[in-house]
Amino acid sequence: MNYGKAFVPGLIAGLAMAIVGAVLNLFWQEIFPSLKAESATLVFRPEADPLFWAAFICPVFLGLVMAYIWQKSGGRICFFTFCLPSDDPSKKDVLGFATTFIIMALISLLMTYSSFSMSFLMFLVWCDSVIIQYFLGTWILAKMIK
Repeated sequence: MNYGKAFVPGLIAGLAMAIVGAVLNLFWQEIFPSLKAESATLVFRPEADPLFWAAFICPVFLGLVMAYIWQKSGGRICFFTFCLPSDDPSKKDVLGFATTFIIMALISLLMTYSSFSMSFLMFLVWCDSVIIQYFLGTWILAKMIK
């Protein structure tokens, strides 16, 4: 296996996840203005702080890690293959792979929610963003890494 082939798809998936995350963040702040106000508290860094933007490096790094694991496992890493709704193996791979990463991320988000003073709405929006980003990233990897 040539793991170098996973770099470009991983980078593309990561960039797509970062862009979608930023767009979803703006979208939800327009729908729920209270999220914008909550983000302006001392708990979160202001957008003027350069370290604020480091948060967008995480999806890119995750895309690279997911691409490496996808290529190494052939996309067949899943805790729940027996209960996924598709008979198509490629759809099952995408659903299963993304679900595995989503479960790990949601556990981390639950720990964050329980540790910081944040609204349940913000927690739900972050969960929504993670689910959409990870399914998108996995779908891109499935299309690009054969």
